[in-house]
Amino acid sequence: VIGAERPGRTHNGSGRASSLMHVSTFLCVDVATCAHVRGFLLVHAHDLTPSTGMVEYRTPLKHHNTTQEDHMSGALTCSFGSLKGGAGKTKATTNIAAELANRGNQVLLIDLDPQGTATGDFGILPEPGYSIGELLNTPAPHQPPELADVLTEVEDLPGLTLAPASYQPLEAAERMLTGAAGAQAVKTSIVDPAKPHFDYIFIDTPPRLGMLTQAAIHASDYAIPLIGPTGASYSGASSFAFLVQDLQSFAGVTIPFWLAANWQDGAEGREILDGLKDDQVELLETRLPFSKRASSTALNRGLPMVVAQPGYGFSQAVRAVVDEFLAREANKTKGE
Repeated sequence: VIGAERPGRTHNGSGRASSLMHVSTFLCVDVATCAHVRGFLLVHAHDLTPSTGMVEYRTPLKHHNTTQEDHMSGALTCSFGSLKGGAGKTKATTNIAAELANRGNQVLLIDLDPQGTATGDFGILPEPGYSIGELLNTPAPHQPPELADVLTEVEDLPGLTLAPASYQPLEAAERMLTGAAGAQAVKTSIVDPAKPHFDYIFIDTPPRLGMLTQAAIHASDYAIPLIGPTGASYSGASSFAFLVQDLQSFAGVTIPFWLAANWQDGAEGREILDGLKDDQVELLETRLPFSKRASSTALNRGLPMVVAQPGYGFSQAVRAVVDEFLAREANKTKGE
């Protein structure tokens, strides 16, 4: 039990918004997926007064390294997440996946967000009965579709295959996913069968705590928090990282780095960067800038901006992110 003089949203002296509710929330991971508690969270608070409600707490958010033996043979699977909407998660996921496909890789993008924004960004409208939702949950006596019938190749981007989302079926599927089987559903139904056929699998997660987010983490080799230059974004990324850490001991997932997205330079952004440094969080050096055009381009062209308009600054940043990511993986392989 975690208590505070003034529970709820607080703000610490560094300018980073936090919430004690996030701490208590992530001690409540679906107990059906856990045999027993495998860790603890140390919270250090000081300067808490009824008049100010000021709290500072520090928790370890470090990543730890994995080896090639930790991954199944086949595609490296990465989920991008934040428990706050508007963090640039879908924009980052679709553009990074598109850039890797544009370089000749076979890439599968799984749209696990019921909003279906990633699906729409490729101009795809799933046929009724052939989306991820039906694959994960088709009530008896009906039979779920085959994975091959759900996967959709993007015609204008060879190498990119989409597992599309449709709102109502995916929302219904989340309500039906429970316990250990629900947490493993994306892994067993989509990722494991697809791994041998792709180089990379990316999962766009919903911006909330729920079974779809947990299932994405269970299916991933890497889980990458997305952070922007605001306290609310810091809180959303930290919450996602806490959830990953809670699941690490039995999901086999690691946080290789954090990624800054929707970035705008300013005083609050500099405070966020200082805070991440203090917390020893490994942040990818390249930051994806805020770009309204990146969203409108995908909506209008049916392709992410990095492919549709490669000359823009946002597109150049995406390519730099991919370069940095690939260099890290190559260096890690050499080290092993």
